[in-house]
Amino acid sequence: MGEPEIAKGAARDLPAFVELLEEAGAALWARGVQQWAAGLNRQQLPQLVQQVEAGELLLARAGSRLAGGCIVTSLASQFWTDRPKGAAYLGKLVVAPSAGGAGLGVRIARHAEERARARGLVRLRLDCWDQNPRLRRYYRELGYTELGAVTLGSYEARLFEKLL
Repeated sequence: MGEPEIAKGAARDLPAFVELLEEAGAALWARGVQQWAAGLNRQQLPQLVQQVEAGELLLARAGSRLAGGCIVTSLASQFWTDRPKGAAYLGKLVVAPSAGGAGLGVRIARHAEERARARGLVRLRLDCWDQNPRLRRYYRELGYTELGAVTLGSYEARLFEKLL
């Protein structure tokens, strides 16, 4: 089928993207990684709609199959309230479990960085669940710097930033 193409998605693509997030979350839980609990991403749909409208939904497609994606937005999550403005935010980076291991996540992240640069931004930020050391290592390997942890309620997030 060839290598997936990465392109801007639209609001109409959001339901399929959310279902991919739910599928990936189920695969994480099956491996013992308690991240993206069942139904969490569906519950966040109103927020995701806002982010897609304020930024970009990037999707990786192999033919008609959705293989991955992310959201690149100028809307900071609540974890970033005390940080300087002027950055783009990478969220919901996901690769379909069936497409994992082929470097697609790296390609999607690089595409997100290019989109942020094209907007004239010099930083790309993200946050992830603090209790996932494999994911934290992945972002460090992509060149992101850990900035510390922030706790909201019972959720502890690790903040990352990359200078573009």
